[in-house]
Amino acid sequence: METLTIAVADKDSDIIVSIRESIAIHSNFEIIGETKTGEDLVELIFLKQPNVVIVDYDLPSIHSTLFNSEYKEFLPAFQLILIGRDKSLAIEAFNYSAVGYLPKPIDFPRLFSCLYKVKDFLSMNIQNATDNRILIKLNNGFVYIQLEDILFIEIIARKTIIHTVKNMYETTDTLQSFVDRLPWYFYRTHRSFLINLKKVERIELFGESYLSYFKGTNKSAGISKLKIRKVHALLIR
Repeated sequence: METLTIAVADKDSDIIVSIRESIAIHSNFEIIGETKTGEDLVELIFLKQPNVVIVDYDLPSIHSTLFNSEYKEFLPAFQLILIGRDKSLAIEAFNYSAVGYLPKPIDFPRLFSCLYKVKDFLSMNIQNATDNRILIKLNNGFVYIQLEDILFIEIIARKTIIHTVKNMYETTDTLQSFVDRLPWYFYRTHRSFLINLKKVERIELFGESYLSYFKGTNKSAGISKLKIRKVHALLIR
């Protein structure tokens, strides 16, 4: 990855200017958008899909938009860095799966440490894609999984779970981030399921929806009735 793209959201214009000026001298990073409200930030993420979002924790409307887990699920994947006046918000940042929390006034060496951490992480993902593997971020580390080993990925109680034939992995990544990163044959069949179509063995009616079953296992994943035709079309592609 040559350049890390960044969106900045803060209600304080001086903070935005200081971040912009500090990042401008680093060729590895580029600010592609700035905003002062949560609603505008969500629109910016949809339109420009930054790699990193630097957000003021006290930004107007931020808690009803970006920090709403059900809402964030449908946004393009990004890494979050929180900033704020309260030094005790580091734990809150962890709850939002942020890569870091920086109290104001911003310690710019710490900010760049976070940015390089993200850049290295994304670069590893790009490299691993050529090996037909994906790097998964866990709560206490990382794991590399062959794409062919993944049966499906689901959301359970706001947690993202990756299923293989033998194992399950809980990750801090969102389901939408996998939609963005994985090949076409990983298809989102339901709000809570992303399945590997190459592993589907059969599909059965289940109430008003469907269940897909996978080769070599008795595990199943849901398919919305609104998606069943698309699933059939992809399976015979």
